[in-house]
Amino acid sequence: MQRHKQGDEKFNSFLSEKVVAVAGDVSLHNFGIKDQTLLEKMLEDIEIIVHSAATTRWDERFDIAMSTNTMGAYNTLNFAKMCPRIQVFLHVSTAYVCGEEKGLKPEEPFQMGQTLKGSLKLDINLEKKLIEQKLSELHTQNANEETITSIMKELGATRANLHGWPNVYVFTKAMGEMLVTNMKGNIPLIITRPTSIISTHSKPFPGWIERAGTIDFVLVEYFKGARTSFVGNPKVTIDLTEDWKFMSSSWFDHRFAITSYGSGSLLAFEFSGSQMVQIPADMVINSMIIALLIHSMSNPSNNLIYHIGTSLRNPIKLSDIQDLMHLYNNTKNPWLKNYEKFGAFYEKFTFNPNYTEDHELLQRKGAKRSRLKRIINIYRTYLCFEGIFDDKNTEKLRMAIKDVGSVDKEFNLDPKSIDWKDYLMNVHFPGLVKYTIQPKM
Repeated sequence: MQRHKQGDEKFNSFLSEKVVAVAGDVSLHNFGIKDQTLLEKMLEDIEIIVHSAATTRWDERFDIAMSTNTMGAYNTLNFAKMCPRIQVFLHVSTAYVCGEEKGLKPEEPFQMGQTLKGSLKLDINLEKKLIEQKLSELHTQNANEETITSIMKELGATRANLHGWPNVYVFTKAMGEMLVTNMKGNIPLIITRPTSIISTHSKPFPGWIERAGTIDFVLVEYFKGARTSFVGNPKVTIDLTEDWKFMSSSWFDHRFAITSYGSGSLLAFEFSGSQMVQIPADMVINSMIIALLIHSMSNPSNNLIYHIGTSLRNPIKLSDIQDLMHLYNNTKNPWLKNYEKFGAFYEKFTFNPNYTEDHELLQRKGAKRSRLKRIINIYRTYLCFEGIFDDKNTEKLRMAIKDVGSVDKEFNLDPKSIDWKDYLMNVHFPGLVKYTIQPKM
């Protein structure tokens, strides 16, 4: 939007004054930066760090998820400790670190070694050793990359399930939370936990989304005429969050940018990968900005966790989305209107909590049963989830900016402002078609 207003030349000049992009890898000490002059300048200038670099693939290799989601958080925290002007460290997690139990989920931190199975104790160093041992064993066997990937994915899933988490993504994100919470020292800490992230509500423009994840995968398949049923409980409340991934999710080297604010700087890391309670993306960003502003001004002593979602204050059930999917397909979907041969798929989509790979095999010939079973079980976790996310802390942010000039309008973070029918029918569904389906036509 600023580029459109200012023109390419002025906008590029503005960016060159405000933003310095530095290549780095959060899985390495000091992000692997070898230029000592650059490193010293970063340490000297940075006042705020937003750490969101992650792989969000639910079935990621255990070694990759550990190095990025867990040790990446640890390495970034250690970097923050070396910044003499640091004011606040914001760590982006996920609401689904809570696991699969139903009920109200509080905004509470993890204790070091805590698991979701009370009888067990989690040792992060042991998990790292298991990874090293398994990789060493595979290399000794001269295993090929495909075999290594398969076995490391299986190891991650097994270890996550052992400790009560449904997949390696939320398992390694929970361990990352444990490290930053319990090893932060004097660093002021914020942890944000967004739910499922979907397209923007308003800014930079309505409906912006770069890829289809969680429920959007199902929507895209239905809108293309490729699927009419999938796993899911239509009775559950779905929590949605608007998509806030600013950069391409295909980046996997965890780039970051330093943005100047007056005499200080903010270090922001890209969030890479995929994320089901839902909320529009710009509301997630707005929540993070306001949390940073309030914490940098007041420097509260308590570490605060913020759930960013809609399930408590503006719930929508999966059955409601199911109805709106059918309405959109029959009245507005340009994809199906352009391809009459898909007319058979104007039928209503069905979410079935008992959906199995047998149902899938009927729709997809030649599919591999084991892979289908894994995918369906992963989606079952989110599309049958019966938890509600408490957001008392996030509500305090909303109250803090209420009636403060135009701040609450410019930085809208109120889920009650979402009219689900209008947003889904006129913003999100069209955005999915425009940005994730039509580019591939």
